[in-house]
Amino acid sequence: MPGKRTDNPARHLPTAQRARRLRKSLDMTQTEFSQWLGVSVNTVRNWEQGKRGPSGPAAALLGLVEVIPDEIAKALKNSSSSAQANASSETERRN
Repeated sequence: MPGKRTDNPARHLPTAQRARRLRKSLDMTQTEFSQWLGVSVNTVRNWEQGKRGPSGPAAALLGLVEVIPDEIAKALKNSSSSAQANASSETERRN
């Protein structure tokens, strides 16, 4: 049927509990966690409410965060710092 949702939110509940537990273990809000992962806050909410589960790169990243959180945090911070530095350089070149 058009418009009818075929996805069963209940199938994402273990993932929802996992995502919430992981976020709380990092002592982050949903907003902070979403920015840290590079996804929207609605995405994190959907994961935590069991409406959707992470897939592809997000699922892989969450798996790594569970195993090596400090290393991933450092890598994401370095990646974010590099992106900000590149953006600043680009802005300076334009001016």
